[in-house]
Amino acid sequence: MKMVEVADKNIITDSPQYLRETVFNKLVNIAKKAPAPLILYEGWRPLEKQIRMFNDFKAKRPGWTDEQINKFIAIPERAVHVTGGAVDVGLFGYDMGTDYLCFDGRQATSYYDDIDERIAGNRKLLCELMATEDFVNFYNEWWHFEYGTSLWCKRYKATPIFCIVEEVNL
Repeated sequence: MKMVEVADKNIITDSPQYLRETVFNKLVNIAKKAPAPLILYEGWRPLEKQIRMFNDFKAKRPGWTDEQINKFIAIPERAVHVTGGAVDVGLFGYDMGTDYLCFDGRQATSYYDDIDERIAGNRKLLCELMATEDFVNFYNEWWHFEYGTSLWCKRYKATPIFCIVEEVNL
């Protein structure tokens, strides 16, 4: 499956980002429906970067098991960003309650449901927009959505579409 560099006037990135072509096309469709531009924080992530992120997170939490860390940063062998089928996104100008990559418990998608209607509504809006193109949200990160991955398979009772992408060849 072909990887593409993300380039669309309705999708904001602060660095070059790459996605599976199918995922990119779905994101473009979502961006057209969204009330504000989408912010793409991260799409495809090289395996080396995933390993570094995992190890850095683990180094700051001595005594944590890999499974405990996996709730926040995926174990590299199980990571879905390395498949090009996961995206970390937000809506420009919408308060989601935390910064991207905040891991203090408030980042869970439903955290604000009983606390702050506006933030809960913004997160729900993002989830609903992403669902229009069959993305599924990872419950512990309001920004993380997947298509064609193992989480997606569980939701849609389907077979995985994507595997690890070793490198991007455009």
